[in-house]
Amino acid sequence: MSDRPVVLIISGLDPANGAGIGRDIITVKECGCHPVSIPSVLTVQNSISFERSYPVDTGYILDALGSLEKELSFSSVKIGLLPFDEEWTGVLASFIERYSMPIVIDPVLKATADNSAFNSFVNNYKKLITGRNKVLTPNLRELEILHKSIYGNSGSQLEMASRIAKELLCTVITTFEGSQPVVNITTSCSSTDIPLTIHRPEVRYHGTGCAFSSAIASHLAKGESIETAVTTSALYILEKVKKSSLFHPDGQNYL
Repeated sequence: MSDRPVVLIISGLDPANGAGIGRDIITVKECGCHPVSIPSVLTVQNSISFERSYPVDTGYILDALGSLEKELSFSSVKIGLLPFDEEWTGVLASFIERYSMPIVIDPVLKATADNSAFNSFVNNYKKLITGRNKVLTPNLRELEILHKSIYGNSGSQLEMASRIAKELLCTVITTFEGSQPVVNITTSCSSTDIPLTIHRPEVRYHGTGCAFSSAIASHLAKGESIETAVTTSALYILEKVKKSSLFHPDGQNYL
């Protein structure tokens, strides 16, 4: 087995490999870590549109995690698309409670047209994202959905990120889908803007959101600070978008 830091990926399977586990594996490898992966959801989609998803049985998830743990020590975890199911999320939240390594959670809420389903399992999702080792990476729209689901209202980006960070003891990294040339890092006691260069802000690229989260998980696995991990990850995404070798323009995700 590789002597590189191991990043555990739990996310959806995109048949087109433009996002989800396929994108995560590529990113983790290119960022110098060793990826191991467990699918949470099987999706029906292409690089243009998302149609539907099928949850993977939690029994398989737990068996696969147990098997991997017999051989490997994880240096970080990246969690992406999950089923909008209270019991399913509760099982995963309970299992990873004992993990102390950084856990990067990308709240993939664009993958469904009906985000009202999110409200039905919000309590267990709160359990999943609570803890000082948890790092959330929502875009502004996802941050608003999270905040409304948990607290029943919205506010400015800083107000929402600060409340979540303080009450759930996690770190919130907000991206702005090309509308602002920064990434905001909010913790329970501070807020920092990391400048970034936006390439062709009029174009949206499929897969950049999950790749950004996977890159952060990789750099945290190597022991970097959150600020360094975010900066390095943003540069990684920028170079990939410039080359257009991995990402395809569409209306899905944009860092």
